Amino acid sequence: MNWASLLFLLPILTGPIFIGVGYIILKFPPKEINNFYGYRSSRSQKSQERWDFAQVYSGKELMKSGAIFTLFAIPGLFLPFSRNISASVAIILTLVFTALPIIKTEKQLKEKFGD
Repeated sequence: MNWASLLFLLPILTGPIFIGVGYIILKFPPKEINNFYGYRSSRSQKSQERWDFAQVYSGKELMKSGAIFTLFAIPGLFLPFSRNISASVAIILTLVFTALPIIKTEKQLKEKFGD
């Protein structure tokens, strides 16, 4: 087992952060549109209804993404990649699991509310 592999460390550390942030946004959503806290995009800030929907939806998606990302740590322990390949794959996975909740939330906002 390779405990120092970035393919293990990045998912095992970042995934739970995604879960925690998603939980906070879901359980303690910002009440009003703001520029400090919550899921903020031009589409989500067009109305209070969109804002409220985006907070709930993005919180759930961020938690799902974090859970799946965390599971990717398991193969990271056993795959015998070089340090460079391990780092590259870990960074790509981080970008994918960061982008997925944003893409899904924006898609749902567009489907539910239009542009």
